[in-house]
Amino acid sequence: TSHLVAISGLHVGLVAGLATLGMQGVVTLLSLVGVNLFIRRGLLALGGLTAALTYAQLAGWPTSSLRAVWMIGAAFLAAQLSRGGCVSTSIALAALAVALGEPARVGTAAYWLSFGAVVGIVRFSRGISGLVPSTWPWVARTTWKAMSTSIGAVIGTLPVCAWLFQDFPVLSCLANLVAVPLVGLVAVPGALLGALGVEPAIWAGDLALHLALIWVSWCDGPVLHPAVGPWGA
Repeated sequence: TSHLVAISGLHVGLVAGLATLGMQGVVTLLSLVGVNLFIRRGLLALGGLTAALTYAQLAGWPTSSLRAVWMIGAAFLAAQLSRGGCVSTSIALAALAVALGEPARVGTAAYWLSFGAVVGIVRFSRGISGLVPSTWPWVARTTWKAMSTSIGAVIGTLPVCAWLFQDFPVLSCLANLVAVPLVGLVAVPGALLGALGVEPAIWAGDLALHLALIWVSWCDGPVLHPAVGPWGA
């Protein structure tokens, strides 16, 4: 769950999404007065990308936020050009852009973990979620599909974690199952809205963090210690 206290791509994407949602009202009004679709899509992209850039700038441009900004920009560009977005292509674009902008980042754990996590999610999560039989109860199927995202991220980051940290908490996916929505969907928006003066949002964010900490303490289970060298990784 350490990614929850970093300025991760999740946070940048959430801020961009909230900004885009906030622009929807303006775009709807423009559609009523006959403004064409290209301009309306452009305004949505501008609002979302501006919010993402501003948030990443305030955070000091960590690698995870750079990756997220480039991927968000690629998604908005694909939408603007009425083309289907390809996640793998946007990951590759982000990896290349970050490497060209500051080549030294390529040799950092932040680069390996950030891109490893998102590649793991894209490559493995769908297949893992499909392992659930359709005969399972709806709650069980939904829970497993939610956990599949964390499992994919674990697979993507395990080589680096085994090399650098030699720690693998067995219940990490279960911890993220509850902690991610509490922090990502309640605490972070609550903090952002609280900064704008919405006091109830601060209370909601504080409660979400408190519940997340309780849940994570309950998931404090056994830890494996896989250890490999660089070639093993």
